[in-house]
Amino acid sequence: MAQKVFSVDTLPGIQRDGTVYDKAVYNDGQWVRFQRGRPRKMGGYRVISSNLNGPSRGIWVNPQNSLNTIFSGYNNGLQSLVIDDNGIGVSANDFVLTNFTQSNLNLWQFDGFYDVSGAGVQAIVAHPGQNLAAIDSTVNTPVLSGDINGLTMSQIGVFQEANAFLVNSSTSVTLKQANSLIGAGQTVTGTNIPASTTVVSKVDASDILAGVSITGVAGTLSCTATSGLFVGQSVTVSGVQGSQALASVAITGTGGTFSCTATTGLYVDQPVYVTGTQAGTALAAVAVTGTAGQCSCTAINGLFIGQAVVVSGTLSGTATGIVSGFTYYIIATDGTSTFTLSATPGGTALTTTAGTTTGLTFTVRLFTGVTSGVTYFITATNGTSTFTLSNEIGGASISTAANSLSGLTFSVPKATGLASGTTYYIIATNFTTTFTLSATSGGGAITTIVNATTGLVFTLGLYTKVVISNAATGTGQSTLTFNNNISVSGGLVSLHPYLFVYGNNGLIQNCSAGNTNDWVSTDANATNVATGKVVQGLPVRGGSNAPSGLFWSLDSLIRVSFIGGTGTPPQFWRYDIISSQSSILSSQSAIEYDGIYYWCGVDRFLLYNGVVKEIPNTMNQNYFFDNLNYAQRQKVWVTKVPRFGEIWWFYPRGDATECTDAIIYNVRENVWYDAGEALGARRSAGYFSQVFAFPVAADWDVSEAEVVFTETMPRVSGSSLLFLDTASPLAEIGLVITGTGIPANTLITAITTSNIKTLGAITAGSGYVDLTYTNVPLTLGAGENATATIVVSGGAVTSVTITNRGAGYQVGDSLSASSATLGGGSGFAVLVSAIYTQAILMSNPASASGSTLLTFSTQAGLIRIFQNEIGTDAVDGQNVLAIRSYFETSDLSLTAGGPSQTAVEGLNRWLRIERIEPDFLQQGEMSVVVTGRPFAQGEDKESDPYVFGPNIGKIDMREQRRELRLRFISDVAGGDYQLGRLLLNAEIGDVRPYGP
Repeated sequence: MAQKVFSVDTLPGIQRDGTVYDKAVYNDGQWVRFQRGRPRKMGGYRVISSNLNGPSRGIWVNPQNSLNTIFSGYNNGLQSLVIDDNGIGVSANDFVLTNFTQSNLNLWQFDGFYDVSGAGVQAIVAHPGQNLAAIDSTVNTPVLSGDINGLTMSQIGVFQEANAFLVNSSTSVTLKQANSLIGAGQTVTGTNIPASTTVVSKVDASDILAGVSITGVAGTLSCTATSGLFVGQSVTVSGVQGSQALASVAITGTGGTFSCTATTGLYVDQPVYVTGTQAGTALAAVAVTGTAGQCSCTAINGLFIGQAVVVSGTLSGTATGIVSGFTYYIIATDGTSTFTLSATPGGTALTTTAGTTTGLTFTVRLFTGVTSGVTYFITATNGTSTFTLSNEIGGASISTAANSLSGLTFSVPKATGLASGTTYYIIATNFTTTFTLSATSGGGAITTIVNATTGLVFTLGLYTKVVISNAATGTGQSTLTFNNNISVSGGLVSLHPYLFVYGNNGLIQNCSAGNTNDWVSTDANATNVATGKVVQGLPVRGGSNAPSGLFWSLDSLIRVSFIGGTGTPPQFWRYDIISSQSSILSSQSAIEYDGIYYWCGVDRFLLYNGVVKEIPNTMNQNYFFDNLNYAQRQKVWVTKVPRFGEIWWFYPRGDATECTDAIIYNVRENVWYDAGEALGARRSAGYFSQVFAFPVAADWDVSEAEVVFTETMPRVSGSSLLFLDTASPLAEIGLVITGTGIPANTLITAITTSNIKTLGAITAGSGYVDLTYTNVPLTLGAGENATATIVVSGGAVTSVTITNRGAGYQVGDSLSASSATLGGGSGFAVLVSAIYTQAILMSNPASASGSTLLTFSTQAGLIRIFQNEIGTDAVDGQNVLAIRSYFETSDLSLTAGGPSQTAVEGLNRWLRIERIEPDFLQQGEMSVVVTGRPFAQGEDKESDPYVFGPNIGKIDMREQRRELRLRFISDVAGGDYQLGRLLLNAEIGDVRPYGP
């Protein structure tokens, strides 16, 4: 027994660079990772679905309501697969994509976006860029968007305006309402819009119409040619209507009635403005009849208390107390021939002496009932020549006297049928010069009077006036499509609430906040920040400058930060060149891990944590870059496994055209290793774990069409079901069916068993309502979902014809139906007399009837998508395969200092191992192989494997090598391990090496 016990303390990581002898870390490994500095087997993987089209060129996972939607983009389209938190789902769904070009060069980028100001839904945004062959491809392709729960996607920045009004041969387009989404440079399409038309300018307007005239009595008007006229447009009338004087106005009665020369436009509630000074009337034969200002005159109608009496002339009569040149006031009168005067209104009577007033003239303004400077209102009119006045709208008529109105002017607003301060709506128009008004939107025409509109202002409601590059070819309302042409070569990233796109010549462009259709508002921007193409963007924590993002161009790293609209004009974004001497290997090779950004350059690995740094890699950097197939560099993609602190770069190795290996940086352990070209590294795309606890990835090994079986089966034209008396055990969902009368691309979509073939004896029952009942669900029995047409006659069931054969039934099952489905009654039953063993549901109905030979084949072009880090094996349905995993220690020989440590000076002796004391957390059997060589450049000599099970205490052997390594292997189903502290019982062996 050896006298020495050594602890094997190989350092973590797998070193591929350098020689085998010149290593202190593990020399080799496959499907092994490092945790706590010790090797452990990587997790297993399980097939979620084998029915996705491929190879996948981009995967994104969105969790929602305990379900996880996996989106997978491939050369010719996009599919989604919904799974639960256990990775169980149904068949894939195909998206309907518009503005999408099928291409083997398509490489997809995805993100999520909540379009709060636009569609108001959570959206998936995607860019299928034609970049797979060349990272610097300049081909622009549209950015797509769609409801994240839907199955359609179309180009972002495309929207419609249904209320556009065109005028033939005009480049001016009127939109019914203001539209902030429209901007210069957008392309415009629609009826009567020539090809290659773009927006030249746009202005939101609220025009005042010029030269407005009323042209008819049914609300018809005209104006100077303008834009902005359209059905539904509002027209607000303001200002003061010009007035017209009535001619020959006369009082016709005591109740406020008047007449005038016939005119147009008199109407109830119309204001009447009285202006001017009423002409005076001289009283005849005035005499003073008493000592207290009493007077008399020839009878006249129109004297009243308070009335002014102007005295003029030179008195030659006998009366006294009344002086020429004075104005007196009547304080009492009989209204016609007697009156008493005072020096002041309502004052005391004059002192007079009776006598004649020869030489004096007494002038008065006779009572009419109207006063200059007062506005009255018409309460009744014949519309042309008679009217009645009131002091208020709708009030009582004024009292009048039929006296002369000489000196007074009666004016009324010119009647138009339009009221100032009122908003009307256009219900008909020629879009430029004529229009018809209604009091309500879409209502009937108002009544108008053909009259001048002097003094009135006609203001159109707010609308958008768009100038386009080509004149319209027709007149009328049209639905126009505006396209911001968001088409780039690079990709996209959501910096919520903004969506950024990027591409050629350093382009970085963003939409307005929360709206992927708005690329023209002030916070939307487009700039070229680098000379090379921008190929990747990721969100970054921005603090006070959130949102922020990092963007990788071919030679630069750029940081974009929100600065909130500062300055004049307002600036919303700052663009900082972090490094102008960087590189990126693949547009899919950058990833964020805990706030630090890692990526693969063209010749080294880099990170950004505030500054750009190289990630030291002395273990496998040469191994990676020297063996990478650079012609396939765009297929390099990165993901992470946070559970173990890992970042994985998948890459095509050697002359492989798809990824066959992965190089791994363990952030937590700060070590490098690789997947050892394991089958689990043959992946073309994937996504890391989030709410769904497992990473997902797709392989690139597409299926080929292979015949599974052929069989003669009966078809029924128009039916999608194949009913079989004998089951086909090889039939499975997803197989392609071909044969006469079977449409192309027909698949098996479902398989059921024990379907009703025929029904037997009927127990008629009673009390049912006579009628023929269709699609009646049959109840009872062992199966489900069978339906039938049931005929009731005389209250009893007389016939039952099966219409849906259901599944799961047995011969002899007694079926019935709910009495409610047959109008009441009871007692009905029918027996199942025969069943089909199997029913195959096809995706398309057959086009012919009768039995024919059908061929069932696997679909071509399909891939598998995996749930990773689950279990220990490769699981595909019921098939469970072991995943081979191994690790090989560094050199443990005495020449290097011994198993426990390296030393500059060692012993030139063999190391003889007599016992290994394994220390594993182990499932299933493992084996250990002793390997080594006589010299650093000699050939290895391997021992036979020593197999050991879990919890074994020791492995006895007699193996010696001058340079010695141990390889531990797990290659059984259910196998798993984690290494602890390995002990060797060893001693100094022979002096001479073996072999040359």
